[in-house]
Amino acid sequence: MIIITVLFIVVLGITIYSMFEHRKSAGQRPAKFAGPTGTVQWLWAMVPFAILLFIDYILIGIHFSS
Repeated sequence: MIIITVLFIVVLGITIYSMFEHRKSAGQRPAKFAGPTGTVQWLWAMVPFAILLFIDYILIGIHFSS
């Protein structure tokens, strides 16, 4: 438990340090992000979803029961 606590504190310290060290200056405008609009973006999202459905229904055999 002590090892995990020390590890947590180290990682938290690095995260907080990185937040303040690498933030943008006050005059910067935030970047604009768009949602998935192209075919490649939709495929990038739907292929893993289809693979998970395949694993769920075919390989494991988990089905919804009424």
